[in-house]
Amino acid sequence: MVGVFIIIDICSPPCEDGSVCRYGSCRCISNDTEYRSGSDCSDVTECMGGCLNGGTCVIGGECRCLKEYTGVNCETYTGCPCLNNGRCVESVCNCVINETGMFMGDLCQRFTFIYPCYPPVLNGGFYSVGVIYCPYDDIGYFHGDQCEKYSFKNCSSNCIEPEVCLEEGCSCPYNLTERRFTYTNDNGRCNETYYM
Repeated sequence: MVGVFIIIDICSPPCEDGSVCRYGSCRCISNDTEYRSGSDCSDVTECMGGCLNGGTCVIGGECRCLKEYTGVNCETYTGCPCLNNGRCVESVCNCVINETGMFMGDLCQRFTFIYPCYPPVLNGGFYSVGVIYCPYDDIGYFHGDQCEKYSFKNCSSNCIEPEVCLEEGCSCPYNLTERRFTYTNDNGRCNETYYM
């Protein structure tokens, strides 16, 4: 048997003038001319002259203006205050991101550098935290700053399973397709695996 529960919010006293009852309490809804408060939203503070250009009346009978406006009643257009080529969209600054980093903050005032992978990694290589992992196969391996060079394996000693022969000699294996890496444990053997 499936039970259906219907939750009915009851506010006592009932909420006034379009305010909403949620979990037994009134959520007061203010607008451009008045601020509502109190347990039933019956306390009203007016904003003299009303708030213009999308402004909202707040506690104390003052107007809270969108970022682009100022003045007692939000009557003066100041333009978009976003810095560093940020754009105002519904009173929020959309900040710029480029190949070197991104601007952040309410007004796009802080720059955060993003460490890029320069030059880009080729041939299915993988870049992670300043380290480039180049792919290898049974015959050879890619290497170089971009994994752009291919060389045949030439290890002076035979590698012991599961080690593989790479540029620097015998090394723990990794699978770039699955982003799976095997690393050396405290005993010097390849047997611990982690995924990126």
